[in-house]
Formats: sequence, structure tokens, C-alpha cells
Amino acid sequence: MSEADELMPNTPLLAIHMVTYNHEKYIAQAIESAVAQQTDFNFKLFIADDKSTDNTSRICLEYQQRYPHLIHYHLNSSNLGGTRNSRNNLNKCFASGAAYTAILEGDDYWTDSRKLQKQVDFLQANPDFSTCFHPVKIVYEESGEEKITNENQAETTSFEDIALNNYIHTVSCVYRNNPFQFPEWFIKIQAGDYVLHLLNAQYGKIGFINEVMAVYRVHKGGVWSSQNLAELYVKWIPIIKECRRHFYPKGEEQFTKQLAKCHQQLCFAYFEANRYKDFRQNFASCIPLVRHIKGRAFFALTIRYLLSNAPVLADLYKKTLTSSKPMLDDST
Repeated sequence: MSEADELMPNTPLLAIHMVTYNHEKYIAQAIESAVAQQTDFNFKLFIADDKSTDNTSRICLEYQQRYPHLIHYHLNSSNLGGTRNSRNNLNKCFASGAAYTAILEGDDYWTDSRKLQKQVDFLQANPDFSTCFHPVKIVYEESGEEKITNENQAETTSFEDIALNNYIHTVSCVYRNNPFQFPEWFIKIQAGDYVLHLLNAQYGKIGFINEVMAVYRVHKGGVWSSQNLAELYVKWIPIIKECRRHFYPKGEEQFTKQLAKCHQQLCFAYFEANRYKDFRQNFASCIPLVRHIKGRAFFALTIRYLLSNAPVLADLYKKTLTSSKPMLDDST
């Protein structure tokens, strides 16, 4: 940011929301990528540290001292949990008077120094849009694998699209600050970013800029990446149910389709993990949603249901399959 920017009024045009917990390996790169942003407007970085037990706090304090005009750092006196910490910090971003909020978690980083400028320019030129995002590079730390998200992504999407499938990585987002209140149940869930997408999408369209401008890390310390497939779906299903109830009737059909897909995929995951009792219980949840499940997928589930009562036959059946991946990829 230029010296001229520092002389501008204290109210930022954009607030950067950053939550962190035990990110000592990553937090410096995240902060550096934020303060390196080149803009023609004021911005401020709000960091909420959820009582880290490693060197994260020391690193954040050093950066706050180096950039006192850019960084507001808060260390919680006790561990609040990711979603409560995120809500509190987002409310600080809103209270700053900023017109826009960008999201950058402490283990991710931005790769384009003009990212914020490009996204704010887009939102200012398109007042009927509430959100702007872009593809990101996902880096899997253990394997070293990398991939780019949002292939063939539509340039404009809506609330109904995001209700059907969460295709937005939060590290890519800039939101217009809209006058919503967080629902009471927000602090009880893990996927606060998805709910945030939905809350903002109530107020306008979602825009896509087809430029990779950030890196999202997948590592053992990540909230979602550290869980196996079945655990992910078990935690995701009640979130979709809560969203469907909260936003009703908006997006009801799309939430129901996503719910059907989650139950379908959870069945496949349970079967592959030899958790046949859990499979049968979850299969019963698929029955009321059967109109949202493709015939091929439901036939495969039914075969597995019959075999789940005879584990020896189920194991033999799995050995005859070269891979379960085609079935796991069936969409609803």
C-alpha cells in the first residue's frame, strides 16, 4: 500500500478476515500475502487467534508491530472453537465499516498481489452481485499433489447453485457486506464458510473471475482434511438439513438433492469400510430421497444392501470390482 493510502481516512473499504489456530508453519506466508496486496483503497487485516499453543501468537504479534496501520490482532483468552471464533471476527470486520470482506485463513495464502483490487473492481462494476470468487490451487502436503479447482465453472451462479453444491473455496472470496444476522446454530457447525456463502448469496448473484490467485493447503491439521470420507458426510448431512430448514422455501429442492447425494455417498463409504450395520441404517435414509438418486446408483446401493447382510459375500463382491470409484462418482 502506498504512503498516500496511509493518509486516507481510517475506515477501510475492505476488511480481511483471518482466523488461525496452531498455524506456526503457515501464518507468516498468509499474512505476507495479505499485506502485499496492491490496491487503490484502504484495507485492514483482522486476525483472530483461537488461543494457539504453538508460536502462532508470537508471529502474529511481530507482524502487528511491523504493520500497526494494517493489522488488528486478537488473541482469545480461551479456545472458542473454529466457528465461534470465525463469527466473532467476521462481526469485527463488519463493524469496521468496510464495504467488502475477503477471507484468508491462516494456513492458506494469496498468490496475486492484485487479487483484492480485481475483485473489488468487479463488485463495484456489478452492484447486483454479492460475491466474487476465483479458482485456487489445492496443494496436498503429504503427497505433493496439486490441482486447480473450478474447471468449466460458469461465470455467473446463484443461491440455488450453491445450495446444490459447495463449489467455492473460501480463500477465493470477496463478499459485499450485506445486512444479515448469523443464525443461532451457526456456532455449532464446522462448515461456517459454506453457510457464509449462502447468507451472502441471498443478496445477489455470484461472480467468477477465471484467474488462479490463491493456494488452499490440505494437511493433517486441517479441520476437514484430517477426517475420513464417512466422517465428512456424517458431519455434512446435518449442516445441509439445517440450511434447508433455515432458508426454506428458498433452495429447498437444491438442498434436498444435495442431501440425497450425501446419503448416497455415505452408503458407498460405509460399504467400502465394512461398516455394514451403518450402511443399512443410512440406506433407510435414502429411501425417501430416491427420486433424487440416479437409477444406476440406487441399483448399486440395493445390491450392496442385500450383500451387507452376508459380510463374506460382500467381501467377495468387492474383490470382483476393479474399483468402486465409478459408483462413488455417480451424481444425483
